[in-house]
Amino acid sequence: MRFLSPTCVYAASLALVALVQSPGQTGTELQLMGRYEEAAAAYQAELAALPAGGEQRQRATILTGLAILEGRRNRLAESDNYFRQALTITEALPNSEQDLAIILSNLGNLRSRQGLLDESERCHRRALQLLEKRNLAGSEWGLGCLGNLGQVLVRKGRYAEAEPLLLQALRGQEERGIAGNTELIPVCANLAVLYCRLARMDEAKIYATRALQFTERILGKDHPDYAQRLFGMAQILLEDGRNREASALYHQALERTTAIFGADHPTVATTLSDLAVLEIREKRYRAAEGHLERALAIQERVLPRGHPDIGSTLGNLALCALRQSFLLKAATLQERALAIHLHTLGRDHTHVAVSLHRLSEVHFKLEYFKEAAKEAREAVRIMEKAYGPQHPELIRVLDHLAATTHALGNKSETTRIMLRTLRLAALHYGPNDDRVTHLQDRYAPFLPKSKRTTFR
Repeated sequence: MRFLSPTCVYAASLALVALVQSPGQTGTELQLMGRYEEAAAAYQAELAALPAGGEQRQRATILTGLAILEGRRNRLAESDNYFRQALTITEALPNSEQDLAIILSNLGNLRSRQGLLDESERCHRRALQLLEKRNLAGSEWGLGCLGNLGQVLVRKGRYAEAEPLLLQALRGQEERGIAGNTELIPVCANLAVLYCRLARMDEAKIYATRALQFTERILGKDHPDYAQRLFGMAQILLEDGRNREASALYHQALERTTAIFGADHPTVATTLSDLAVLEIREKRYRAAEGHLERALAIQERVLPRGHPDIGSTLGNLALCALRQSFLLKAATLQERALAIHLHTLGRDHTHVAVSLHRLSEVHFKLEYFKEAAKEAREAVRIMEKAYGPQHPELIRVLDHLAATTHALGNKSETTRIMLRTLRLAALHYGPNDDRVTHLQDRYAPFLPKSKRTTFR
C-alpha cells in the first residue's frame, strides 16, 4: 500500500492560518514553499508572541498549521498533539463550525497516514456535516473536505464511492476558478491513483500529467510535493509496463525525497518498495531484496505497528522470495502481510486479494492444492467486488485458479475458468496478441475440441 498526498484542505487550512497572521508572521508561507524547518521555527515564534490566555482563535489556527507541518514531516505524535490542542480550543469558541471542519479534515489526513482508515473516514464525514450546517458544502473548504474523503475511500479500496466525490471536488474547483491554484494538484493526483487501480490507464496518465505539470508550474521542482508527483507518475508507468521510464522517475523521486526529508521518511520507504517491484519483474532479485529490507527497516522504525504499508512491503518481500522459489520464506512473509492487511483494511480490500493470490501461488508450489484453490477463489471474489468482472488483473488470478482446480481434478470448473480467462485476455489484449495465443496453446490439451474458442 502507498501514501496519497493530502488534498485541497491542506492548502485551504494554511490559507485560513494566513488570514489571521500579521504580515511579519511567515510560518504558513514557509510551509507552502516547502521550507519546513524554517516554518516550524516561525510557527513557534508566532505562538510565543500571542498574549497569555488571549487570541484563542488565532492560537488554534497556528496550532493547526503546526499540526499539518509535523504530519508532513512524519512527526505523527507531535502532529496529533497539536491537532488535539487546536480542537480543544476551537470547540469552546462560538460559531466555530468552519474552523472545526478544517481541523477535523486535516486530522483525518493524519489518521490516514497512521493507517487508521476508519477513523480517517469518520473525521472527513463529520467535517462535511459541519460545513453543510453552515451552507459551505460548495465552498473551497467543502470541496477540500470532499476531496479528502475521496482520498481515504481510494485507500480503503472503495473505488465506486471515491470516483464521484473526487470528480465533484475537481469540477467544483474548476467552476470556482481555482484551476491555477495548489488545491487542484492533489485531487488530480488522487484521480490518477484511482484510475490506475481500475486499469483505466489513459485517464490515469491524463490526471497524473496534470498534477505533475501544475506542481512544477505553481510550486516548482524544489518543492517536496514535486517528488510525490514524480512518484505517482512512476507508479502509472510501472503498471503500464514502461519499466525503464518508471525506473528513472522512481530514482528521481527517491533522490529528491531523501534530500528533503532524510533517509528515514516513510515516503522514502514506499518509493524503495515500489522500485523493488520493478526490479523483481526484471529478475534483479538481489537489488530488490536490498531495497525492500531497507524499506521495511524504515517503516518498522517510523510507522505505527501493523501499518498497512508494512504489510505491502512484507508482501513484496514474499513475492521476491517466491520468484526465487524460497517457498517457506515466501509463505511466512506473505502470511504476515495478509494478517496486517486483514486487520487494517478489511477482508474485501484489493490488497487482501493480492496477498491471498500470492499465498495461493506459494501453496500451489508446495502442492497444498485445497488451500491454494480456496485462497485463489477468495482473491477472485474480492477483485470482482472491487473492480467488476472484467478487470485485467483478474486474468492472472483466474489463470492461477484454473491451475489449482485442474490439480484437484475439477474438470468442469477448470474448463469454465480457462474459457473465461481466454475471453478476458482477448478483450483486453486483442484476439491476435501473443499473450492470448500463449494461453490458448497452454489450455488446448485440457479443453474439449468443441470449446477451443479461436480468438485470433
